[in-house]
Amino acid sequence: MNSLRISSCVLTYNGKDRVIPTLESLKLQTYPYKDLVIADDASTDCGCTVSIVEEWLKHNSEHFTNVKFIKNPHNLGIVANIKNAVSYTEGEIIFLLGQGDMCYGPDTFELIAKSIGKELSSN
Repeated sequence: MNSLRISSCVLTYNGKDRVIPTLESLKLQTYPYKDLVIADDASTDCGCTVSIVEEWLKHNSEHFTNVKFIKNPHNLGIVANIKNAVSYTEGEIIFLLGQGDMCYGPDTFELIAKSIGKELSSN
């Protein structure tokens, strides 16, 4: 069976102080087939959150198979922002995080993919 791709969706809104730990925890995942979708829901912090994410992406995009940064032109609200972010994913597994959420171990994606892969191969 081919390796499953995991798409991480990170939702932000005025998260300049909380988004980097989330992104760092995703970067540190040892699983090689990982995408990143970041969806900023029209932050009202004078562009701080967007600037911080853009700067981080300049130096860290190579850790992901594919990266998309969505900057909503107006606030969609949490549910619509999730739906919008998910529509940009390409992976078979979607891992949803809000700003400030983190993967605590570098093997989190490895464990998820292994578990789901076993389940799929037994069906």
